[in-house]
Amino acid sequence: MSSNLSLNLHRIRRYAWLVLLIFVLAVAIGFVLSSGESKYSSKSALTTISQTRAPEQDAYLIQGYVDYFNDPVYQDKLRSDLGIPSDVTLQAKTIASSPLLFIEAVAPQPNSAIDAAGKAAAKFRDGINANVQKIHDQTVAALQAPFNERRAKNQPISEEELIELQRQLNMVISDTSNVLQNFQTDVTAVEEPKGVSAAVGLAGIVGIILGCLAAIAVGSLRGRLDHEYAVEKAIGEKVLLTVPRDKGDGGQRTQRLRQIASVIAMSGPREPAVVAVTSPTRTSTVREVAYAIAESRATQGARVVLVRADFNSAEDDTAESAGKSLKALLSQPKSDEVDAALQTSDVANLRVLVAGGPLADPFAAFVPGRINGLLDELKQGADLIVIDAAPILTAADAGTICSAADATILVLARDRESAAAAQKARRMLDQIGAKYFAAVLVEENKQTASKPQPAASEAAVAESDSAAEPDSAPEPDSAAEPDSDSEQTEART
Repeated sequence: MSSNLSLNLHRIRRYAWLVLLIFVLAVAIGFVLSSGESKYSSKSALTTISQTRAPEQDAYLIQGYVDYFNDPVYQDKLRSDLGIPSDVTLQAKTIASSPLLFIEAVAPQPNSAIDAAGKAAAKFRDGINANVQKIHDQTVAALQAPFNERRAKNQPISEEELIELQRQLNMVISDTSNVLQNFQTDVTAVEEPKGVSAAVGLAGIVGIILGCLAAIAVGSLRGRLDHEYAVEKAIGEKVLLTVPRDKGDGGQRTQRLRQIASVIAMSGPREPAVVAVTSPTRTSTVREVAYAIAESRATQGARVVLVRADFNSAEDDTAESAGKSLKALLSQPKSDEVDAALQTSDVANLRVLVAGGPLADPFAAFVPGRINGLLDELKQGADLIVIDAAPILTAADAGTICSAADATILVLARDRESAAAAQKARRMLDQIGAKYFAAVLVEENKQTASKPQPAASEAAVAESDSAAEPDSAPEPDSAAEPDSDSEQTEART
């Protein structure tokens, strides 16, 4: 399946309610239009018979009469002459290879249809026959002209010539070629079938087509990253993985998050390595992805340090007074201070360096030499350092972190992040010299924004939740009860 087709099908499924709405409206309109007032039709039949032509040739002539009668200019004149109202439709029809001509009238009332069909057929017949008679008269006059001239000059005319003239005149007078004759005059009116089923069916098909086009248009105009191909069109590269929303079983989402860690382990930078996780704009999925990478690698036996570097997100501030936070270490780091600031977690081999609360000017604190020195100190006791960085487009310090990292993961919130923001973020990573690794498309869980994050203990987690900054307030839809996957993560932390 092509990428464009896959994207369009996704948008149609996503906006299935819009497709259904337009379908219902189209069916309703089709039903109303097709089940209106009754119509009645009446037909008058005419024919032409010629002794000198085959019936097939007469059929060609009848087809010409049909085209002439159905000409809008002629019908306007016919209506004007006969006083036929505008709600009555007139049409000439024929049967293939037949010399029969049917004049059909359709009107709201049966008497109107009968009257219009009879008058229109008679008017058309008389008009055609009058023209044919004019031709006959001209032919007769042309035959008689030489004899009239000779009589005027007293020139003799033989008996044989008079007999031949009379024979030719008889042939012209008796020729019925092109003459229209009545074939059926006792016309009646019948009620037209409404065809509700056919009309509703056609309206339904049109509604489905219009609904699908509307769904595709709405999805495109929103400009959100709602599919892998939308990301590819925005940043020019395919996504590494798409992480679906947790559906309650805690399976597929967890496996996809672990796959990100596996890809980094197999295809990422050599350990000890620093992996920065960021996003174009603020989204709770960055913290989730960063923790999933750290937890998965720690479970595999790697020594992992998770650095919380987003100072405007909910964080444990209790460690700052003791110097156990990134905020406190942004002065010249020393080995003993760095090691003391790392907090253990419930996951073996995973230690956490919390942010320590908001900074007045994070960019001033993240001096490239200082952050590089801190990372070098962390590498002394870790195989992998995962940095939960601030949004690249809204926090200047995120650029310093990403440029210092050995690989950068760009997290894109599905159906929330805009294509324009993704383009700017990807371009900025190139401009600052960051080692871009891949983009992941993550669908936000309803409870993700308020999900507790790993810290030193369960008590610390509870304290950090109560001290959360306003910027980390849950999204409006985050009030839902956490599912089994979120409870597992909370248990780990």
